[in-house]
Amino acid sequence: MKKHRSISAIGLLLIVLMLSGCFSGPLPHAYLGPYADLNSEVTNSILGIYGVDNNTIVVVEEDSYDRRLFAYWGQTNAADTTLKNSHWIYAFLITQKSNEKFVYFYPDYNFILYRGESERTVRLSNEELVQRAKDPAYAYDIEWLKQKNGWGEPLDESKMVGVLVSQQNLERASNFTLVSDEAKEKARRQIASYNNGEERGAFLYLTTDDYARHIYFFRVIKDEDESYLKSYVVMFNKDGSFDEVNGIMEITNLWNYQDDLKAFKDRNGWNTQP
Repeated sequence: MKKHRSISAIGLLLIVLMLSGCFSGPLPHAYLGPYADLNSEVTNSILGIYGVDNNTIVVVEEDSYDRRLFAYWGQTNAADTTLKNSHWIYAFLITQKSNEKFVYFYPDYNFILYRGESERTVRLSNEELVQRAKDPAYAYDIEWLKQKNGWGEPLDESKMVGVLVSQQNLERASNFTLVSDEAKEKARRQIASYNNGEERGAFLYLTTDDYARHIYFFRVIKDEDESYLKSYVVMFNKDGSFDEVNGIMEITNLWNYQDDLKAFKDRNGWNTQP
């Protein structure tokens, strides 16, 4: 896999915006905890993350090369397809390294995801998250996660991707449109054609590669009762175009989609020179 250290074009533009004072005061619905770097890994990895001011993140363990295994709890739109209410999830992730500007991690298999308690209305405490990470019920999953992410081995920068550290996801923090409304509307109509004309829903940004391709998550909402129907990812090119055959993919398992998302990226030339 090609090494890349940042979301180049978009990342540089964000830095220019920050230095020029285009951000004023606290960002609305921003993550204000101590781990903005880890939060940025979450929002660029897990589908449907929103409302990051509710996110709870706690570091569980570090290896001898300063990788961090951390636990996350927050809200996502990628949850039960039959319910309209927001849902809580929790996850375990591994980060390779970070600095003030960028966080680096292995893509695709850097997290494992679990359904949270739907009736819960307050965030999980740090202590509760640590207890879950150390629960024997998760030992097999966490060992798998460590193996996938080189736990205890020397750092391998050729496998890492880097994303800009931000209190929000890139699209919200940048205060500009990564993909035009016209491009999103075209993708929305394409998705509606798969679902008997149902086209209500919202695009939620996931991540960007070095060549300004953008992946978005989209949930189809049924008009009558606003229940969720199906879930999709769309990959937009820099100019807002997308491959109408390969550039849209349904996500059928919202708790274990890592293989599918990686295959989707590969089919669409993710992080390769156009």
